[in-house]
Amino acid sequence: MIRALLCCGLSGVAFVLALGTALIQNENRNKGIELDALKEECSMLEAINGDRLEQLLEQDWAPLPFTPRAPKTPTTAKPAPRPPGRADL
Repeated sequence: MIRALLCCGLSGVAFVLALGTALIQNENRNKGIELDALKEECSMLEAINGDRLEQLLEQDWAPLPFTPRAPKTPTTAKPAPRPPGRADL
């Protein structure tokens, strides 16, 4: 009698575990499908941006004009005032 109860209990636990696993796998499959669609969308956006980049690079861009500037005059800093009553070391 005890053996039959233990066997039924063990088979019941195995059945519940199998159902739980099936539910989790189904949820993971749905998440995988959503992530795959998002990955495909990102791949298409990267391809479009790559085409635009190639079009920009194909254009003949002239070098940027260089206009030299006059050198800046150096500024002289005034020494900080010493607090009164302090001797030089």
